[in-house]
Amino acid sequence: MKGRAYKVYWGILMLIFAAALIVYGTVGTESSFGVPFFTMLMGIVLVGWIIAKIVFSSELREKFKIFIPLALLVMCFEKQIAALAGFESENFINNWVLLLSAVIADVAMSFIVPKRQGKGHNNRFSSSTHYVDAVTTKKSWINNRMGDSTVYYTNTDGIEGETFELNLSNSMGDITVHVPADWTVINELLNRMGDVSIRQNQGSRCTLKLMGDNKMGDINVVSP
Repeated sequence: MKGRAYKVYWGILMLIFAAALIVYGTVGTESSFGVPFFTMLMGIVLVGWIIAKIVFSSELREKFKIFIPLALLVMCFEKQIAALAGFESENFINNWVLLLSAVIADVAMSFIVPKRQGKGHNNRFSSSTHYVDAVTTKKSWINNRMGDSTVYYTNTDGIEGETFELNLSNSMGDITVHVPADWTVINELLNRMGDVSIRQNQGSRCTLKLMGDNKMGDINVVSP
């Protein structure tokens, strides 16, 4: 699952970070490459941030918005880059100019690469209710931004062995999904600093797959 892969990725990165701290406590402030260990640790975090953006971002334009961490990476290793490039001065670029350029580049990518227009139900800064007809709709989309959305699956009686897909895009909002108690719910959400709660009792009559992403929001799947 994508959400699980995201957690495993950051877990591995944290282990690498912890191992680097142990090495720092053993050999002191300089690494074997002549780079201060705090700089090395910061480099690990920044490279991890860049890879996470490219691999795990659901929006295409988010994958390209990596100029800020790249600028910070250049600032951290400016001395080493200057030596490799043969520059006379270690401070070959003004850091404030570099950072401002990175911010402008990230904003520019927001204009160049359009945001994916979500299908289905859209809610922003308000409360809304959306009904999904299980007879006619196998895939549905809910886009919630800083709002409160409630989803109900209707006309579910007599339906067996079907698989439904619910694509959720939730940012700093609350989504509550009501499904029959005898459905199985599979969580494939990419959860980032949010909370996803799925009722414990799982049935086998039908299957609901939760797709999409949750950013600093709450998603709850409940049954009567």
